[in-house]
Amino acid sequence: MKRKISPILFSSVGSMIVLGILIAVLRANAQGETPKSASSVQSAGTQLGTAFTYQGQLGRKGSVVNGPFDFQFQLYDALESGVQLGPTITRVITVTNGLFTTDLDFGPVFTGTVLYLQVGVTETCTQTNNTYTMLKPRQQILSAPYALYSTTSATATLAISSLQTPWDGLTNVPAGFADKVDNDTLASLALTIKGGGDCRPIQQAIDALPSTGGQVIISADTYTCTTPIVIDRDNVTLRGQGPATMLRLADGANAPVLVLGQISTPPTITRNNIQISDLVIDGNRVNQTFECWGGNCGTGGMTDIRNNGITLRRVNDVLIERITVFGARSGGLVTEKGCRRLTIRSFTSFDNHFDGLAAYETEDSVFSDIYLYDNLAAGFSFDIRFNNNLISNVVITNSGSVGIFMRDSRDNVFYGLEIRNSTQHGVFLAQVDSDTTKPAYGNSFVAVVISNSGGAGLRVNDLSCQNNMVSASQLVGNSSGCISEVTPGLVISGTVICR
Repeated sequence: MKRKISPILFSSVGSMIVLGILIAVLRANAQGETPKSASSVQSAGTQLGTAFTYQGQLGRKGSVVNGPFDFQFQLYDALESGVQLGPTITRVITVTNGLFTTDLDFGPVFTGTVLYLQVGVTETCTQTNNTYTMLKPRQQILSAPYALYSTTSATATLAISSLQTPWDGLTNVPAGFADKVDNDTLASLALTIKGGGDCRPIQQAIDALPSTGGQVIISADTYTCTTPIVIDRDNVTLRGQGPATMLRLADGANAPVLVLGQISTPPTITRNNIQISDLVIDGNRVNQTFECWGGNCGTGGMTDIRNNGITLRRVNDVLIERITVFGARSGGLVTEKGCRRLTIRSFTSFDNHFDGLAAYETEDSVFSDIYLYDNLAAGFSFDIRFNNNLISNVVITNSGSVGIFMRDSRDNVFYGLEIRNSTQHGVFLAQVDSDTTKPAYGNSFVAVVISNSGGAGLRVNDLSCQNNMVSASQLVGNSSGCISEVTPGLVISGTVICR
């Protein structure tokens, strides 16, 4: 059986934080396996106990602590108030580099209902009368101790002898065990960040995940980032609780808010399988000085990275969904440095200093259900080998320059777009400066409505921009006409209504 692990929780009162993990000391091993530790499974014929192991991380003001601390552990049947179950456990535990481990035994109290662990802590010999700082909120105990409950439940009939069943005696063995080797890994960890404050606990939680990855869940609150949150590892999920979870860039931070991938330029490693969902990012652009991280762009250090709401750098198989970004000093969301198989959906971006969403060196990706409005430059900006992507179900309004800017972009499909009230053109297709080998080429625009642009509905700026197609579309009320071409005949159009 796979060992079950409950979510890890950050709890805080004053300047103290504790990060805890509950691990059940129950594991069934097939015949021939050796338990990883003497306490990980009871011997055959012995009643399984009710103890479990609690591992934690203790910190103060963002730093880990060392030395002996007095801990108090109590179990309740409610998140607040409630009835205490089992004894109060107190002991002195030595904390090393912020880490500690202890066994807890509240007796046979796990009956399948939700219980909560109250942790109190004080520095040894610094307080009297057993005055503990109670860390809040209490930590919900999930799956781990309930594995103990399953051994005593009236509906569970697992015989101890089954722990010694040989592989050849098993039927319907899952594919992962068909080789008769139990080489499973622990389930992904889920870490929950609570209480608002600054963003450092979020970064610490990401860094604390095992090499196999896991989840960091951010509770509803506002978190202020003085430095970016960087996910430079694989298999990580960062999830908020919807619009009530906000990451806000601190005044004068002059940095991006969230970076996926390496921050070195150029990145040398491709990061994979990262998911970001259900939160809001405020770039706080009015209180920033520079467009780039730490100073003028391209002047060394981190200044090759722009102060976007979200930056993706050389990442594959990334999901961004149900995210809103506003007020970034540069762009809302930017992909760059070689990205593949991105899925960006249910994404909103507004009031950014430049583009709502920009993508460079990005291929084989899907952008859907996108809302871009009131951005000071373009809604979309595509450049530098933006090829073979699908963009659908998009609304772009009130862009400060063009609705869509495209260069060096080939064979992309745009389906179901509304582009309104662009200050200049609705869609602008060009080559990179004087380089005729880097045009916007072979792109398809289907079921698109472009209206009320200050320039043309669609402008083709260079002769190299050929084989672009517009069909089943309407271009309405654009000041410089429906389609404007440097030479007539560059755009292939079919069933296009110009009015």
